[in-house]
Amino acid sequence: MRFPSRPTPSFEGLTVMQPNYGPPPPQRAPLQWHPLPPVQPVREAPGRGLAITAVVLSAVALLGVLVTAVWVLVATTPADDGGTSTGPLTGQLSASPGGGPVTGDTLARAVIDRITQDGGEVSRMDCPETPKAGQGVVTVCHGVISSSDWAVIVYFEDKDGHFTLEPL
Repeated sequence: MRFPSRPTPSFEGLTVMQPNYGPPPPQRAPLQWHPLPPVQPVREAPGRGLAITAVVLSAVALLGVLVTAVWVLVATTPADDGGTSTGPLTGQLSASPGGGPVTGDTLARAVIDRITQDGGEVSRMDCPETPKAGQGVVTVCHGVISSSDWAVIVYFEDKDGHFTLEPL
């Protein structure tokens, strides 16, 4: 099979293009360089807006710091409500055991007195015999405080009978 030959291009009816593909650009006159006269700055009154803004924002920041400080001091100050604060209950046995044994009745009486002093109503308290009173010695008392059954952990602080109570 033979392919048909291509027709040869014809340039009839076409305008001849210039080598730069368009008409020549218009000619301008050369530019003359003239130095510009110096510009005089316009003098305005000195602005105080930025200074006033800085003073106002500083005052607002200082006020915020003072309010925060007062709030922290008030929020962390323990309430003076007649001894009913939520801190630990501490006390001391009426007679210093000097590191010796503490009877259950003596310890129960001290625990009842401290809880009553704190505002609780103790109807019964049972404490075991403690072989010695000293730092790190722990015993547990059981009783009825304000019509509810409670266990009270007694932490002895020293051999002189100082203790801390933790009701559970």
